[in-house]
Amino acid sequence: MPLKTVFYNARVITPFGILDRGGIVISDQKIVDVFEGKPHGENTLAINCNGHYLSSGFIDLHIHGAGGEDFMNATPKAVQVISSLIAEHGTTGYLATTLSAARKDVERALDNINCSINTKSKGANVLGVHLESNYFSMGQKGAQNPEFIYPPRPEEYENFLSRAPIKIISAAPEIPGVLGMAHDLSSRGICMSMGHTCADYYHVSEGVAAGFTHATHVYNGMSIYSNTNYYPTMGTSESIMDHEEITVEVIADGKHISPAMLRFIYKIKGAERMHAVTDAVMACMPEGSYNLGGLSTIVTDGVCMLSDRTSFAGSTATTDRLLRVLYKEAGIPLIDAVKMLTSTPARIIGLCGKKGRIAIGYDADINVFNESIEIQATMIEGIMFRNTLEDAIKYGL
Repeated sequence: MPLKTVFYNARVITPFGILDRGGIVISDQKIVDVFEGKPHGENTLAINCNGHYLSSGFIDLHIHGAGGEDFMNATPKAVQVISSLIAEHGTTGYLATTLSAARKDVERALDNINCSINTKSKGANVLGVHLESNYFSMGQKGAQNPEFIYPPRPEEYENFLSRAPIKIISAAPEIPGVLGMAHDLSSRGICMSMGHTCADYYHVSEGVAAGFTHATHVYNGMSIYSNTNYYPTMGTSESIMDHEEITVEVIADGKHISPAMLRFIYKIKGAERMHAVTDAVMACMPEGSYNLGGLSTIVTDGVCMLSDRTSFAGSTATTDRLLRVLYKEAGIPLIDAVKMLTSTPARIIGLCGKKGRIAIGYDADINVFNESIEIQATMIEGIMFRNTLEDAIKYGL
């Protein structure tokens, strides 16, 4: 009989509520039971969670790098460093994210990411690619290199799609050729996301009709409400908020969007249509100067920005920090804050039924964390990555 793993004496966060004194049973990399009360079973490795919270592992759909490495470096080492570092903070799966760059550099990055998916690095699993593309508005380019911003070319993006499993493509719907791309690729299962865009309400509506269903870092890298000749005009952000069809990602580090604004977005979109991302870059490390996609950046006050301070340039956040901000600072109920890092992102990239929930049959991607949202243990597909809990004990009943 194969050895099973039991987490017990935990506050288990399920999609429907919190089991106050519950636990789960793991076998063959899957959750095979969710229970309340005392653990049970034979040939079992039991782990006492000491009353801490237990949730599904965190999923980050927008991350560029960490620990001095970036996916655009296109090396196996880069993926290994990033995967290991973010797993320390509770990320069990993520989309490796590109940025605006020369075609050959994007191709190299995609080839390397694809190889990493097939070989698997120690740490968080690469679930696919978020192509934060070259197809943006210059007016909202942010820290994307303007040298490589241009309208989409079918031959180019088809080539990208052939190299790695791209799950999300971010683009500006008002750019010529983007609506046609969205119509084509959304019908093929690609999540089309509005990002780095100046789209007005009309363009957002056109984007929805063409197949856009998502928004990349809402209220960052997109236009907002303004007055034009005294007349109020909705920006991209407000237009997206008004379209129920659109799910949104938020950079929930407490810097890109204030806790009050996070709470405001939550009140409109809810946990089912809002998820948190880090948008972390290679400078997810101490304060200092760095190069990001050929642009000079600095890390200060817990954020990364262009050296001239004209724009944010990604974050220095980890997913456990996002949960702390959502729950502790924005005041969002814990069960919903956890959804924004688990079941909602899993559903957006088509992994509903496999990842993102504490439920029978789901992958054994597990986090145990305390009241301060400090990670105590992380399991990835049934393999323990980190464990600071008391020594596990074997028992048989």
